[in-house]
Amino acid sequence: NRTAIVAEPSARVTQDICEARRVIEAATAAAAARGADADAIKQLRDIVRREESAWKRNDLLAAVRLSREFHLAIAEIAENSVLSE
Repeated sequence: NRTAIVAEPSARVTQDICEARRVIEAATAAAAARGADADAIKQLRDIVRREESAWKRNDLLAAVRLSREFHLAIAEIAENSVLSE
């Protein structure tokens, strides 16, 4: 039998994680902006359009999946192999 263990970080650890994520995401977005061509921009716009549609339909599962797809696409455009996996 396997038991799931759910992390319960303190408020401080949660704050630190959010801060680190903001820094990483800003740097990744900047790198993607420098490297994005017309096809990449079209791809991102399509993902955003589909995610907005999912939110309007109250389709949480699709919206979260598309949000993840958007962030992975940003990492791929930025050529960040660690974040794009």
